[in-house]
Amino acid sequence: MKDRYSYRNGTALPNPDLKSETALNFELASTITSGEKFNIRPELFYSRLNNTIQMVSNVQGDLSQMRNTGEAVFKGIDLSFVYQPVTAFYVYAAYSYIKRKNISNPDILFTDVPDNKLFASADYTFAGKLRINLSGEYDSERINASDGSRKSSGYFVINGQASYHFVNFLTAELGVNNIFDRNYTIQEGYPEAGRNFYAALYFNLGRKSE
Repeated sequence: MKDRYSYRNGTALPNPDLKSETALNFELASTITSGEKFNIRPELFYSRLNNTIQMVSNVQGDLSQMRNTGEAVFKGIDLSFVYQPVTAFYVYAAYSYIKRKNISNPDILFTDVPDNKLFASADYTFAGKLRINLSGEYDSERINASDGSRKSSGYFVINGQASYHFVNFLTAELGVNNIFDRNYTIQEGYPEAGRNFYAALYFNLGRKSE
C-alpha cells in the first residue's frame, strides 16, 4: 500500500496501478564443522522475478516512482564462518555477493544494495567480566538512481566496543563507531556519521536462570 500511494516525503509519485510481484526462489546451502572450533556455511541462491517492483528514478523531474518493470534475476552467494579456539575468544566473518539484473528492461538498474558486502568481528572476554569487540564492515559501490546517474563509492569502517559485567544485573558499555573517521555515504550527497562515541549502562532485573 505504501508503494502504491506514498509520496515519500515529496520525493516520489504514487502508483495506484502497481501489481503484485511474484518470485521463484532456489537455495543450496550446507554447514561444515570441525569439532567445536570451526563452522562454515556456504549458500548459493537464485531468484526469478515477474512483475518486478522497482524504484525508477527521475520519472518527472527528480521524482521517482515504484513501477513493475518485468522479469528480473537475482543470484549470488552468502558465506559465513565462526572460529572459536577457546571459550573466551571467537572470530566471525560473513561475505555476500549479489547480482541483480532486469531482464525485460536492462537499462533500469537496481538501487541501494552493494554487489559485495563483508563483515568481520573478533571478540575476547577476560575473566568472564570484561568483553572486548572489534568489528569491520566493507561495502562496495552502490547505485542510488535507476539510470545510473547517482552512485555512492565503496567504504570500509571499523568499530570498537568494550563492556564490563559488574554483577548479575549490571553491565557498563563503552564504544566508538567509525574509529578512523571515514567520510562515506550510503545515499549520494548525504554523508554518514564520522567518528562517534557512546556509553551505556544496562540493568537486568530479571531472575537469574538456574
